[in-house]
Amino acid sequence: MVFLLDVDPKISLKRISDLRQEIPNQFEKLDTLNAVRDVFNEIEKDDDEIWKIDGTRSIEDIHSDIINLLLENALKEKLCAKDYGCHDFINCTYRITDNCDWFKLQKNLAR
Repeated sequence: MVFLLDVDPKISLKRISDLRQEIPNQFEKLDTLNAVRDVFNEIEKDDDEIWKIDGTRSIEDIHSDIINLLLENALKEKLCAKDYGCHDFINCTYRITDNCDWFKLQKNLAR
């Protein structure tokens, strides 16, 4: 999975100035950042493995999105005890008997 943290270049430049107390370098120009953003957004449209996340939200919200996307996609596919995936959450014997690594991970991260 690839996570694309999308931020408007104007906001990015303001963050550089305000938060980092720096002057943007030669690669951090509005036109360049807009062009790069356009390229990444075009790539994301055609690739199901890229997940675009609004990078203007809080760090906690972004972190939560990434954890949830990982849990519901790659980690579920890799760790679910059933070969065909877990689609019957309530009646899943592996979940009920606490033998599913994916469910254990999900339960621990929810704490």
